[in-house]
Amino acid sequence: MANSGESYRICTVDDILKIPDMRTAMEILRRWGLGTKGLKSKDMAVEIIMDHWKKNKSTLQAEAPKKDRNGLYDAIADDVQYRKRLRAFYDQLLEYISSLPNNYRRDLEGVFPNLQKTIDDKKRDVISPDCTVLIAGETGAGKSSFINLILQVDLLPTKQLRCTTTIVELRKSLDGKKTARLYYKLQEGERKPRPPNELLLDSENTIREIQAKMCFEEDGETPYERIEITWPFPGLEDGIVLVDTPGIGEKRQMTKLVERYLTKSFGFIYILNTANAGGVQKGRLRDFLRMVVNAADDDFNPASTMFIGNKWDQVPDRDKAEVENGIFTKLETCYPGLRRDQIYYISVTDSQKAAIYGGMSAPHVEMLQGMERFLPASLRNKLNIHYRFMSQVLKRSLYSVKVAKVMAVQGMEKQKERIELIKRQMEKLEREARYSVGELRKELDDEVDRLYTETANYLRSKQFVDRMFQWAERDCARVNKEWNRTASEASERIASRLASEINIWEKNKKITATIKEKIIKKFKKDFELMENQIQQIEGVLLDGDTRAVTDLHKSMKRQAPVRQIWKKAKAGDDDESNVKGLGGVVSSVGSIGPEKTVKSIFRSYKADSARQKMTDATDKFIQSIFEKDDLKKKLKRFIGKFVKGIDNIAKMIPEFVRADTELINRISSEMDNMEDNLRNVFPQLLRHSSTLQGQIDMFFVHAIMERDFRLRDVEYSKADILGSGSFADVYKAKLKVTRTPMTVALKVSKDPLKENNVTDILLEDRTSRDLKHPNVVRYYGAVLRMDGSGKHSKVYWMMVLEYCTETLKSLFIDGEYANPGKCPVYSEQVEAIEKMSSYFVQICDGVSYFHQKGFVHRDLKLENILIDSKNIVKLTDVGLTKEAKSISGSIVGSPVYMAPEVLNAKGIYDRKADIYSLAIIIWEMWYGVDAAEHIQEQLFGTLEKAVGQGLRPSFSLLHKPPENWERIIKRSWEFTPELRPEASELKEFFAKFLTH
Repeated sequence: MANSGESYRICTVDDILKIPDMRTAMEILRRWGLGTKGLKSKDMAVEIIMDHWKKNKSTLQAEAPKKDRNGLYDAIADDVQYRKRLRAFYDQLLEYISSLPNNYRRDLEGVFPNLQKTIDDKKRDVISPDCTVLIAGETGAGKSSFINLILQVDLLPTKQLRCTTTIVELRKSLDGKKTARLYYKLQEGERKPRPPNELLLDSENTIREIQAKMCFEEDGETPYERIEITWPFPGLEDGIVLVDTPGIGEKRQMTKLVERYLTKSFGFIYILNTANAGGVQKGRLRDFLRMVVNAADDDFNPASTMFIGNKWDQVPDRDKAEVENGIFTKLETCYPGLRRDQIYYISVTDSQKAAIYGGMSAPHVEMLQGMERFLPASLRNKLNIHYRFMSQVLKRSLYSVKVAKVMAVQGMEKQKERIELIKRQMEKLEREARYSVGELRKELDDEVDRLYTETANYLRSKQFVDRMFQWAERDCARVNKEWNRTASEASERIASRLASEINIWEKNKKITATIKEKIIKKFKKDFELMENQIQQIEGVLLDGDTRAVTDLHKSMKRQAPVRQIWKKAKAGDDDESNVKGLGGVVSSVGSIGPEKTVKSIFRSYKADSARQKMTDATDKFIQSIFEKDDLKKKLKRFIGKFVKGIDNIAKMIPEFVRADTELINRISSEMDNMEDNLRNVFPQLLRHSSTLQGQIDMFFVHAIMERDFRLRDVEYSKADILGSGSFADVYKAKLKVTRTPMTVALKVSKDPLKENNVTDILLEDRTSRDLKHPNVVRYYGAVLRMDGSGKHSKVYWMMVLEYCTETLKSLFIDGEYANPGKCPVYSEQVEAIEKMSSYFVQICDGVSYFHQKGFVHRDLKLENILIDSKNIVKLTDVGLTKEAKSISGSIVGSPVYMAPEVLNAKGIYDRKADIYSLAIIIWEMWYGVDAAEHIQEQLFGTLEKAVGQGLRPSFSLLHKPPENWERIIKRSWEFTPELRPEASELKEFFAKFLTH
């Protein structure tokens, strides 16, 4: 579109609003055959153009963007059916729980107290159509105007001095009635709040009345907890509940109320003022966004979030690209998982002008289309919370049944000594946990006392007084007709200055950083060790299935946060926010005083006395901090946040140790019935729980799961096959979502998703997403391929993985390659040793990473170790498709690489099984010989028996490795796992052969 007469095209209302000058407007009027006589301004011309556009939509609006709302209608219709399915799943879950033998039911109830009541509550919640979407924004960002725009009703107050100061819930009326229900706060001296007051919004007067109540500030504080508006909003769908919150920064005491709403909200919209320093005010917004993430906990879904950059018309065109980049960069740092297409830029004012003429601006259309994607994501988020809970219950149940089966298979006599050992370990663990928690709390109390003394001394110091009490005219509260408004602003300014001064002092002294470092250093190792011990004990009980244990721990939100707690504590070190720093804590305790004191200062507040009045108010504010004992309490909470979740830690370890101990005791007590259990009870329970888990996992894939990529984002040919296994084919492919298509590996399941394989595939997906290391193949995400339609359709799972050029097997097991064992010349062998060591050190890094994450790879071999174009080693095949050992004791995978404890089906193995595999790999890399072929030549009888009797690859081949190499290889394939080294020791050994 050009900016002058003849060539200026009108395709949307937005184009009319952007007519650049009077000359262009006059040219358009002439082109459309409209009169120009008497027009004196561009605005007058635009009004005529807009009016003509409105009357001639059928022809003039032919090219305008149109809003297709079928996607949202379909999502809401689907949601009704999905919620019915989930309710049916709850019924099936209850039926399953009631079918469990008493011991296993008591185990569930020990982990999930009041389980029956919880499920009943969740059944009621899932059938409720309400999907709550919280809308927040900085004061003055135009939040209320935005809500009025999307509701297509001017209901919320929008004037600068009349913004909403209470929570307002907005629901669609199904009977056409327009009502407001006002819920009162519990006032001092009341046992229960007053009953809600209802208003019929049937006139302009009642609408003005309810607007006044939304902004109620007679004494600086609204008496309402919330106001609920029911109205036949044309722009709101049934089931969507919008929650309007006071502007961030409007009232500090509103934060807790907003946080409470966040815990029950499934979507979140934040309004930015793009005209104000780039839209993102780093302090308050960052803290608010962190509150959003923390309130949602593991249920946080970035896709159910939108950011609206309002007042876009006030940003100069030349600055818009820079502002967009700045906003995204700032938001991304405090809001994980954010995408650029979740931020929409709009001028609500321009859009409202267009709406007056019955039109819709292009940014308005784009924003509404974004909401059509956003609202279904919010609906899915609600479904996901219910799916997660059911999955948690089933996983714990499956765990307890599998433990019982393992014990029964191996026989009680064999197990007796092992169980007693585990019980002693658990009792010791529980004692250590209680002692460490007690010590941590004692340490926190000591640090609080020290911090209180230092803070109090600084507040009384001359340095602080000199900085705090000097008020320049520009920093004083503005004069207002209502003294209570002046007092409120003065209190905010004093609190903000106090917070800032305390934070500067604290940062210079490094007080909180020192406390954090001291506490974390002292207790981090203890708690992480305990968490590892629990997972190792449970892994032993589950036949070494550490992935299943890790997945169980991850699914239990309240149960496995130890590492995350320390990570969050450390991440907070650079928090400069006045609101959440030490300054925010101290300033939140203060107040100017009771109403009588406040009135005496601010009733006579004038411009010429403002500085003195602010000084008087500051003095009262600081005095009030020492008059209360709130400061020490708040400092205790503040210090406690460094290890947020300490109570969870305190409960977590003893509770889960106790639950597992009780489970073992119950299982031990029923050993007499083990034959019947093995034959009838366990197969039925495992089948029932696995089927139900498979059903809800299939539901998750079809109804809830966020797709990483669409099928059209991936391009591949069946001719470009890289490899084929029992479960999947791997192809070279192109991922087309990047500016330049990226070469990737596409792992395509051979079988479609079914109830009997989807749970394992999702576990592989979750495990792969959690692995991020330079020596582990990167997992970019999943694609679903749908074949057929209707009841006969099949869905295939496809994993998009990092592309590598070759395997270590193709490199080292090659007649042409110069392995160290093929080099007769010493200088050549030294060079080959260094090259081999450089690869093996990387392998050890990758394996150590697995072990640190609590995983055992279980299928390490040269063909599962890849090399990229930069010669970087990448471990692959980290999922469940080739488990070294299944729960039934059957062997799958590559036997020559398997440790004796795996081959002999004893069922007790850990990360040391991977070390055995590494020993075989070292031998192969040295000689360039396939270990399986080499062993086969020496094998008489079964491999299991031969390995048990000491059969290993031979060192009698030409050019054997040095003695120290031979010793470390032999240690690594020792029959007894405890005698094998760790991966870190192997790395240290081979690193010595690298020249740097």
